[in-house]
Amino acid sequence: MSSYSPPPRRRAVARRKRAHGSPLALGALGLGGTILGLAHHADAANFTNGNVVVYRVGTGSGALSANSAAVFLDEYSPTGTLVQSVAMPTIDSGSNQTLTATGNNITEGLITRSVDGRFLVLGGYDAATGTANVATTNVARTIGRVNAAATINTTTTISTTFNAATFRGAASNNGSGFWAGASSGGLVYQPLGSTGAGTVVSTTITDNNQPNIFGGQLYATTGSNTARIAKVGTGLPTTTGQTMTDTGVGNSGSPYQFFFADLTNTVAGFDTLYVANDNQSALKKYALVGGTWTVASTTGNNNDDYHGLTGVVSGSTVTLYVVKGTGTLEKIVDSSGYNAAINGAEVTIATAGSNTQFRGVALTPAGMGNFTVPGSVTLNVLRNAPTTIIGSITTTNTSVIGDDYTATPGGSLSVANPTAFVAGSGGTDAINIGVASTGSFGTQSGTITVTPSTGSNVASVSVNVGNATAQNAFNDRTHFGTALIGKVNSGNSYANLESKVVAATGTAGAGIFGTIATIKAGTASGDTTVAMAWRARNKNEVSGFSTTPPFGAFTPGAGLASDVVDLTGIRASGVGSNHGSHQTDIFVLQMTYNEAEIAKITALPETTAATKKLIALGYLDLGADGTAGTVDDRWSLAVNGNFGGGNIFAGNVPFTDTGSPGLSDDLGRWGVDTGNNVVWAVLNHNSQFAAIPEPTTLGISGFVGAAMLGQRRRKRRGPKRR
Repeated sequence: MSSYSPPPRRRAVARRKRAHGSPLALGALGLGGTILGLAHHADAANFTNGNVVVYRVGTGSGALSANSAAVFLDEYSPTGTLVQSVAMPTIDSGSNQTLTATGNNITEGLITRSVDGRFLVLGGYDAATGTANVATTNVARTIGRVNAAATINTTTTISTTFNAATFRGAASNNGSGFWAGASSGGLVYQPLGSTGAGTVVSTTITDNNQPNIFGGQLYATTGSNTARIAKVGTGLPTTTGQTMTDTGVGNSGSPYQFFFADLTNTVAGFDTLYVANDNQSALKKYALVGGTWTVASTTGNNNDDYHGLTGVVSGSTVTLYVVKGTGTLEKIVDSSGYNAAINGAEVTIATAGSNTQFRGVALTPAGMGNFTVPGSVTLNVLRNAPTTIIGSITTTNTSVIGDDYTATPGGSLSVANPTAFVAGSGGTDAINIGVASTGSFGTQSGTITVTPSTGSNVASVSVNVGNATAQNAFNDRTHFGTALIGKVNSGNSYANLESKVVAATGTAGAGIFGTIATIKAGTASGDTTVAMAWRARNKNEVSGFSTTPPFGAFTPGAGLASDVVDLTGIRASGVGSNHGSHQTDIFVLQMTYNEAEIAKITALPETTAATKKLIALGYLDLGADGTAGTVDDRWSLAVNGNFGGGNIFAGNVPFTDTGSPGLSDDLGRWGVDTGNNVVWAVLNHNSQFAAIPEPTTLGISGFVGAAMLGQRRRKRRGPKRR
């Protein structure tokens, strides 16, 4: 057993901020809004999981009275060792308000822990210490929220509803809003950071003691003979007109804090209830038998004045922490289980010091999350991709219950739209990353540091902009190098997204040309992620493929005039997929070709070959089975894969937009620009694309005939592409 004495000084713990600089981004939690005015007590350390916190009133320097006095949160170990004391504010600071309590009113200070385990919740008065008869005044009532790092938020007040009423306690589901009770005024709901009168949820009973939440349902202990422990509406009501109904424990008690437990599988839901009373009912244990709450045992007597109560369940054993009178913290281990009398002795583990009082008790808020990130990450992005979010890395929470984390970027990186909470051991979250610019081919680098962490908390991030590695196995048509991506939001342009091949992997065979693919125009009809992945041209990229060895040696002039890009993510228009055999937004794709390869294949000067339509942008028609790498794969003119449009050869010219809305009148136009060694086409499908040379080499009698063949084939069996 211990009595109160000043705790050892703890290291100062700086208040954690979100990566974007605001104290706490609650919007990412689904809690709404950014709350200012958070404060951290200079001597406070993180609360320890498994300990308990007692609401203490008074500094010990003078006798307590009806005047307001300072409030402290005393943290004790399960054996009663005082760990630390956290002082609640006695002056206003920014939007944080004062929180004091009546010095000698033992019905106040009924502290709770939020259902999600992350916050302590308590009530008091927005009145300086020494305010006379504070409970009878019209000062605002303050609701405090304290997290695991002892960061204090007292920005929430109730202005008039509890005027001249004793403010007893509050409860919360997740720290975003609070239900509060007092000796008059009914039950009030107030969102975090609000300062008005709040919403009076129910006036069925106006004299309320402790609101609390169990199993997603709001309850309250009351001073009414109608319902000593009442169910408030259904669930967690936040609107007026709710009815409070008796749970059936009788009306002889004077209940304050209470605790539900589930100790048997034979009864659905909570089957055991412990209640602290300050009259002859003392400490009651109830069991739900046949749908009726029945007294299982009574501990103590009328003189014990039980007010504070919380518990921890392990199997069928409940460890209770109870505040008796104004001065002792008791511990009871009840291993009797369901519908049996409490069998553990009441052991005093802590005693309040002179001129101080203990009030309510709660478990400590959940410990800080421990967040880790990968040690090294490479992000591959398309050149000219929007820089707000170019990719993400994963942070993992290794603690039992998470808390806020900070993601701090270094180098050329930035953190975009960081989220603020990862729940549960092994929970993961995406840290979205941006860079200064993706306007140039090259590499950018930096770090992302997450705190708190006890493991790997610094990720070295390399951002590859535009440079693609092509899979280079000349007998493989189904595998590609790592994709480069660019996120495009609805209504934004696809224009200038670009990648180029600079290296090869795998078995050398076909060789690498170093092709560049560029989207020249198009508008996204919805949010999407465009991706380009590359492979080398293969042996026998002609009218069909052999799928079994031997493949033979690669023969120059027998295939394509560029590397092959697999383009996906141009957003499906009117259907729910971004790739596959679906019509997409209209866009313009341009690819470079190898001039020397054209001469080998066509045996004509480049400009002559262009005039004769012997150089074009092609796509890989996957044939009747729709599967890459099978014998019916066939290269065809890229516009043949379109949904609608025509086959319009624009000539040996660069692409120019005719100005039609959404490129609609341009669909099916294609051309070659020998001045820049590029081919282009106006398309509305995702596919594998490459520069294809003289059509007879590809087993096609001519591009015009191929277009007619492709359209006839499409009408007969439908599109068969990736």
